Amino acid sequence: MTWESLGQRAALVVEDDEDFIEILRRLIEAEGLGIDFARDGQTALDLLSRRDYALMTIDLQIPGPDGLAIIEQIRLASPEKLARVVVFTGFQSIAHSFEPEVTTISKPNLLTLRSEIRRILGEA
Repeated sequence: MTWESLGQRAALVVEDDEDFIEILRRLIEAEGLGIDFARDGQTALDLLSRRDYALMTIDLQIPGPDGLAIIEQIRLASPEKLARVVVFTGFQSIAHSFEPEVTTISKPNLLTLRSEIRRILGEA
């Protein structure tokens, strides 16, 4: 059985750092969500075209189309879903360049991440 067959809400984690993937998996599963993982931009875009996610965490620096390209696709297809996006970056200068709906967190700010996941899920 998968999270889809159970009717469970899910998150998409777009990340290529295996250690950080494990941290995200634990945080998100603790909130009761199923998880799909994409370790590159093309896989993320494929998953986004097929599923609706309650939460999307996106690293900006990933192979293939980068996190900025993924966010642009979300904006073009369904701008209302930007409020479900959490972006990870080590570059504070980039953090202010997103639409106001997009949450930006510096890696690895886990306390902020947990509270933002709960805020987004409460709104979904």
